[in-house]
Amino acid sequence: MNVDALAAFTTAAPYRSKQQLSRLVGVDPRDTVPPTDLLEERGLIDRAHDPDDRRLYAVSVTIIGRSALTELRHAADEVEVEMLKQLDATERGSLHNTLVELFAALAEDD
Repeated sequence: MNVDALAAFTTAAPYRSKQQLSRLVGVDPRDTVPPTDLLEERGLIDRAHDPDDRRLYAVSVTIIGRSALTELRHAADEVEVEMLKQLDATERGSLHNTLVELFAALAEDD
């Protein structure tokens, strides 16, 4: 969840409610506070209340957070290459299409 949350915050609007943030990262609103606290404690994000509506937060990714996200994306790319190296281009395409269909089906269930 933390990587997904960090990635989502890089494109988030300036102020969002806990419900909006939870939808953005695909978790129950009750489950957003601990990971957000952890990301903030580690210096990966900054969080501030909207001065006009304290239910809303401005969440921004710090320089440290952006660096961590870049490193994580690079590591994920390396893992993907390693995992898929036994597949030829046709097999990778077939796997990709199957995963897209599965994710679409899951999205319909929400």
